[in-house]
Amino acid sequence: MSPSTHDGLVAGAVRIGSLGLFGLPTYLVTIRAAEILASLAGTSLSGNWRAAASVIAVVLSFEVATEVAAVRLDGFAALSRSSRLTNVVRHATLSVAVLAAFVVVADVLVYVIGYSISTGNSLEVAIGALAALAVVWALGRTLSAFYRGYRGDGR
Repeated sequence: MSPSTHDGLVAGAVRIGSLGLFGLPTYLVTIRAAEILASLAGTSLSGNWRAAASVIAVVLSFEVATEVAAVRLDGFAALSRSSRLTNVVRHATLSVAVLAAFVVVADVLVYVIGYSISTGNSLEVAIGALAALAVVWALGRTLSAFYRGYRGDGR
């Protein structure tokens, strides 16, 4: 097998793998986040809104899978491979997926903490509070790392 054929097969396998490992979960999380946000707005996700959310989720999941594959193949420099405007759009798109995951995690934590308080299980409340703190800490670290990387100073 020639090196170019081998490289092509590896790239194809990485892209297919990222679709399964990142594309499908991104789709599911995006749909669930849309349902949560619709219920917070006092409506349901049905009809045309459901179709629009599905289309957006498919596009977002393909974009996330493509970017993950690019990072796996070319390193993190792949996220900065175009013009400044394209990079901003790329990072904004990935940020939507991260925020959708944050909405779903926050919903689960609120449900667990609410259930634990209503049943009087203090251990579950403590574990839920620690998990919520960990999510907030990780989000803060991620945002500060993104800001440092975007500025380009690396501090």
